[in-house]
Amino acid sequence: MNDNKKGRTSLKWTFFITAFLPLIVLVVALAILGSSFLSRTISYEVKEQMKNISAMVSYDFENMYPGSYFVKEKPDIFFFKGEHMFNSDFEYIDKIHELTGCDISVCYLNSAVITTIRDKDNNRRIGYQINDTVMAEVLEKGEPVFYDDVYMTEFDAEVIGVDSNKAVFDQSAF
Repeated sequence: MNDNKKGRTSLKWTFFITAFLPLIVLVVALAILGSSFLSRTISYEVKEQMKNISAMVSYDFENMYPGSYFVKEKPDIFFFKGEHMFNSDFEYIDKIHELTGCDISVCYLNSAVITTIRDKDNNRRIGYQINDTVMAEVLEKGEPVFYDDVYMTEFDAEVIGVDSNKAVFDQSAF
């Protein structure tokens, strides 16, 4: 009688494994594929949001401040668009940061002139340097480039805008 119970138990486990093991493998495979798809979708959406914010900032600067970008470098660097001097004018980029949660930096060459990025003491990271490799590729391509959640687009010949997801920023740029 004991052998009969063992046979039934063994038959139940065999049936269970035969029926549910493929189902478990299928669920695990779907979870992996779904996770990969979700990750790619989120990355795409973040890139698109950053592209849109960058385009909006560029468009707004063109309309709010008529004229060309230029710099007066003596004794300090003063960054202009038309008659508007950007140095210390954070109102617009702070509002965009507040509305979108994205940090924004406007740079001259590879140095931030205005930014919403702050250090651990809550001081603005004015003057932080963009990674040379990133800078060269952005200026060489002359089109948007996306690096590890840092979106860069060329505003003018030597001016780039940097929009980044505030949670992740390319630390090599510091």
